[in-house]
Amino acid sequence: IKFGTGYDSGNPALHSNRTVNDIIIDTNSDIAIYAPEGGVGGRTLTVDSGQLTRTTSSSRYQHLKMPIVLGTPGVWSVGGSGELVVHEELQALGFTKLGAATLRLKAPKILGPFSVQSGLVWAYGPYISTLGGTVSVGTTGDYAVLFLADLAAGLIGSNYVLGPRAEARFFDSSTISGLSMSGGTLLNAKAL
Repeated sequence: IKFGTGYDSGNPALHSNRTVNDIIIDTNSDIAIYAPEGGVGGRTLTVDSGQLTRTTSSSRYQHLKMPIVLGTPGVWSVGGSGELVVHEELQALGFTKLGAATLRLKAPKILGPFSVQSGLVWAYGPYISTLGGTVSVGTTGDYAVLFLADLAAGLIGSNYVLGPRAEARFFDSSTISGLSMSGGTLLNAKAL
């Protein structure tokens, strides 16, 4: 799927399951790709390569409003300004976020390593406790921020590594274990 600059034909609706190799977003328009009825009945977008690219010239807000399954561990380069928002469940066996723009994950179900190497990621929802591998923030030296909020409350992940210019903030009733810091900042709404 590729959306180009000046995309103005409306917000595309997926009326059945779709499989694509990758997603490329290159636009300065607010758009939403969605599944009618909030994905009820299957309407899932599968990204075989796990890749998403949002160009550095992109801006404003783009919304993915259907469940997404990554066929391989995902590498999403979210460039530009504004935000990319994933409103439904994101299933992946691993995930890396690159690029300066903000990424909001409202229901991430990531069962392998989770890495934020630049920019800002907000992750929250009922599946936060499924983060199943090492969570790395800013370990390549770029400025990176991760905000986690577990609406279900409980353990959030198992092993965190923060780089020298990283920041991780944990909200709600989170319990953190396995923290390794080489600089960076950790803020928690509850005592460790």
